[in-house]
Amino acid sequence: MRPELAFVTVTWSMLFALCAEALPAILGADGGALVLLEAIGKGGIDVTSLPPGSVDRLRGHPADQVRARAAEVIPEEKPEPREAVLARYQPVLAMKGEAARGAVTYTQLCSGCHRAGGRGFAAGPDMESFKGAGREALLTGILDPNRQVAPPYFAYTVTLGGGEVLAGILARETTADLAVRQAFGLERTILRKDVASMESTRRSLMPEGLEGALGPKDMADLLAFIESL
Repeated sequence: MRPELAFVTVTWSMLFALCAEALPAILGADGGALVLLEAIGKGGIDVTSLPPGSVDRLRGHPADQVRARAAEVIPEEKPEPREAVLARYQPVLAMKGEAARGAVTYTQLCSGCHRAGGRGFAAGPDMESFKGAGREALLTGILDPNRQVAPPYFAYTVTLGGGEVLAGILARETTADLAVRQAFGLERTILRKDVASMESTRRSLMPEGLEGALGPKDMADLLAFIESL
């Protein structure tokens, strides 16, 4: 194994538990982005485990070679209609889940953007705010995250004058500067004069397609965990 790929034996969630600032540094450097893409291409990193906005940053990277490699390794696919996914997962509503197993799933897939029981990071609403919504609403929110998004959690794309692109929610906005909050507690303050463009996607930072990482039993466990908070 090449030395720069040695980290792929560690799960992405473990990597971020050790160093939450790792990914922006990797994506910000052409070489780092290419190493990451090579690891994805070799199956060392599951692309569904990357924090929200990471794939878009790779596909829209300022470096031509990074964009080209991203197109090869992470080809854009037409997502399955959310209604079809929701219909397929309806049996989960009647399944009994294990909250302890759901806690592990939360740590791996959700803690980068949602806090629960004092753990995790706040780029989205706290998990406790969902617990009274009912199982059907929880399932819909997980599988169709863009169906209903509160304005404070709209994802923004902020392009800086040097071409760097940030994706996150606006944690603060003044006439002089703004703060972009990303997954895993990363928050960046940017002077207005350094912003080339800023656009609200009116969508959630939470990606569609989590069903690719959550089978029915995993989903039942996650719902049980949220209900236990």
